[in-house]
Amino acid sequence: MQGKKETQGDYIKLGTEDRFIQYEVLNEGVIPEEKEELDIDEYLFRSGECGLYQVYLVCLMMFISFPLGYPPMVFYFIGYDPAWVYTKDLPANNLGFLNSTDVKVHPRDDHRRCRIDRSEWQYYYTKSSLTTDFDLVCDRSWLLAFSGSSFFIGWGIGSIIMGYLSDMYGRKTILIPALFLDLFCLFIHWFITSIYVVIAVRFIMGIFHAGPALNHFILVIELVGPTYRVLANNLSGFTWGLASIIMALHAYYIDDWRLLCVCLSAPYMVCVFLGFLFPESIRWLNLHDKNEQAERILKRAAEINGNPLPNVSLKQAIKDTGSDISYIDFFKTWKVAKIVLFQGTIWLSSGMSYYALAWAFADIGGDIYINFILASFTTIPMHALAIDFLQRFGRRKTASGSFLSAIFCCLAVAGLSFGEDLSVYRLIMALLGKCSVALAFMAMYMWSSEIYPTVVRTQGMGFNIITSRAGAAVSPFVKILDHVHPSLPFFLIAFTTIITFIFCLFLPETMGKPTRETFDDLTKNE
Repeated sequence: MQGKKETQGDYIKLGTEDRFIQYEVLNEGVIPEEKEELDIDEYLFRSGECGLYQVYLVCLMMFISFPLGYPPMVFYFIGYDPAWVYTKDLPANNLGFLNSTDVKVHPRDDHRRCRIDRSEWQYYYTKSSLTTDFDLVCDRSWLLAFSGSSFFIGWGIGSIIMGYLSDMYGRKTILIPALFLDLFCLFIHWFITSIYVVIAVRFIMGIFHAGPALNHFILVIELVGPTYRVLANNLSGFTWGLASIIMALHAYYIDDWRLLCVCLSAPYMVCVFLGFLFPESIRWLNLHDKNEQAERILKRAAEINGNPLPNVSLKQAIKDTGSDISYIDFFKTWKVAKIVLFQGTIWLSSGMSYYALAWAFADIGGDIYINFILASFTTIPMHALAIDFLQRFGRRKTASGSFLSAIFCCLAVAGLSFGEDLSVYRLIMALLGKCSVALAFMAMYMWSSEIYPTVVRTQGMGFNIITSRAGAAVSPFVKILDHVHPSLPFFLIAFTTIITFIFCLFLPETMGKPTRETFDDLTKNE
C-alpha cells in the first residue's frame, strides 16, 4: 500500500493508512524517532512493576488506610454485653465486688435477670458500653444487635453509591472526603445520648466507610504490575491487624465508650491529608480520556524506578460501553450471572463468618482484651501466608483450602461447646478458624479484583462488598444465637462455609493472567 505524507510545522509523518512514523526535521536531514505505544501493563513491566515508586505508594497507603479497621471493629468494645450479679449478693459497701470471690457471677445469656426487677441485679463491669448505658438486655437486646448491624447495612448501601461515584469522578477524588466523613462520624459518638441516634450515626458512618474501604485497595493494585499485586495487596492490608491491636490497648485503658471513639478518630485525621499525596488511578484516567495525566504518572514512576522510557507513549484504552453498564447487565447471560452470583454468595458467607467469629471472642472464655489482641495478632502473619500461597498455589486453591480449614475449626468449636472447662481449646480452634477465614478473605479480594475487568471492577467489587456487608450485618444476630446454645453460631458458620467452598471450585483461576480490561473479558477462560 502506498504511503501517505503529512506535514505539520517542523514534523513530517510518513506511513501507511494504519501506522505513522514521526520524523523530526533537523536542518536538511530527517532523523527517525518512532514512539512505541504501550498499554499500562506493558508500561509497568518496562518501567518496573514494583520499583521504588510503587514501594513508596504502598507504604503511603498503609498510613492512609490505618484507621479503617476502627469503625467496624470498635463495636466489639462499645457493644460489650457484660456478665451480671444479684444486688443482694454484693458486699455491704458495694466496693471491690469485681475482685470478690464471694460474689456469684452470672453470664450474659443467663436470662433470669429478665424475670426480676431491674433494681435486683447489676452489671459485673466497671466500664461503660452501649449495653450498660442504655440497658440493652432482655427485650431490648435486639437494639444492641441492630446497632452493630446498622454500620454494615450502611456499608453495603454505600458500596453502591461510592462505587458509582468512584467510576464517575475517580478513586482518589472519592477516597479523601469519604475517609474524613467516616472518621468524623466516629468522632461525634462523643455527643450521642440516645441508642437510636447511635444506630443512625453508625448507618451513615457505614455509607462513608465504603469509599476508602473499596478504593484504597483498588488504587494500590492498579499501580503495580501483575507479578507483584498479591504482595502489594497484602502489605496494604497489613495495617488492619496492627490497628486492631492498638484499638484493644486504647479500649483497655479507656473506661468510657464515647471517649474511646474520640481517641480512635480525632488523632487519625492526619491520614486524610496524606491522601492528597497519592496519585489518581492510572487505569481510571486511561479509560476516561485523561491519558496525558496517566502518562505523566507512569513517566514519573519510570524515572523514580531508574528506568526512564523516553521513546514510548501510553496507548489509549479501548473504548468500551463500561460507563453504560449497570448491575442489570451482570444478569443478562448465565455465563456472567454465574460468576457474579457465585462470588456474591462467597462474599456473603465470608462477611458473616469473619465478623461472627470476631464477636465470639468476647464470650468464648478468658479476658476480652487478650482474646481480641490474640485474634488480631494471629491475622497479621496471614498476610505473609497469603502472599506465599497465592503466588505458589493460585487464587482458587488458596481460597478453597482456607474455607475447608475454617469448616473444620468451626465444627471443632461447636463440638467443644458441649464439654465443660474446655474454653482454652475452644479459643485455640476459634483463633485458627478466624485465621482461615481471614486468609480466605485476602484471597477473595485479590481473586475477585482480577476476575472483574477494569471497566466494571468498581461495580463488581461493590456488588461483592454489598453481599459481604449483608453477611456482616447478620453477624451480631448470629452471635446472640448462643442464647439458645453456645454451639449454634459455629454450626451455622460451618454450614454456610461448606456452600462457599463448593462455589469456589467453579470460578476461573486468574494467577499470571493479563489484567482484564473490557466487559467481554469477564467470561474469558470460561
